[in-house]
Amino acid sequence: MKSYFRPFRHAVRKRIRAYRGIYSQFDTILLYLLKTNLQNTNTAPVIFDVGAHYGESIERFRNLFTESIIHSFEADADNYKILKKNWGNKGDITLNNLGVSRAKGALLFHRNIKHNTSGFHAVNMESEWVKNRSARFDVSPDQFTEKSYEVPIIDLDSYVKEFEIPHIHLLKIDTQGHEDEVLAGCEDTLKKGMIDVIETELIVGNPYIKSLQFYDIEKTLIPLGFRFYGIDKGGDLLQKPSLGFNVIYVHERVLA
Repeated sequence: MKSYFRPFRHAVRKRIRAYRGIYSQFDTILLYLLKTNLQNTNTAPVIFDVGAHYGESIERFRNLFTESIIHSFEADADNYKILKKNWGNKGDITLNNLGVSRAKGALLFHRNIKHNTSGFHAVNMESEWVKNRSARFDVSPDQFTEKSYEVPIIDLDSYVKEFEIPHIHLLKIDTQGHEDEVLAGCEDTLKKGMIDVIETELIVGNPYIKSLQFYDIEKTLIPLGFRFYGIDKGGDLLQKPSLGFNVIYVHERVLA
């Protein structure tokens, strides 16, 4: 294992020093992983952006990978209007007003006053997180969710097959506790070795009725050859009612 990671870590440290002051350390890792994997090829990285909101991640990825091909998914109709205004008619960016889960169909979507906390799982109105956020907007916890309505959903296995996607170099997932369902819906794609790097949000605590642990992500990824590689934040539940952070998993063939 030491010989497996040591040269890679040394190269990452060199690249981080080279990009210091230009990119965050987390983005530098992504930059290194993908560029190293694609060096000496004419291949543009294919990025799946699940949970696009207004397109913040699209901007981030385009800054990192100018020639990237991006498939973006946003379930909420109101968010999608802004997403389309910001990024519609841009070359090599495909926008989908769809949620992503384990199978095609429809799911109830909960749109919250703080729009980037919206998702398929209702908030826990007894949690300190919801009470604090509601107070900021001068509403009661039962008013924090503006509306709930059904949205169409798709699984990534079906999408990859329908649009004949040959490979996904980076899969980003930000779905407010639905990340395990997104991964369940692309298990066939994962088994075929078609995804290199996964960046996923993980919310620990009780802001939503459903909560995830590392196990819920890793029970799918670890048996399929992925390894935990990075985390962007720390903290503990003694000082905060919930923790939200992004983690990176990399397939072992990329690290070889």
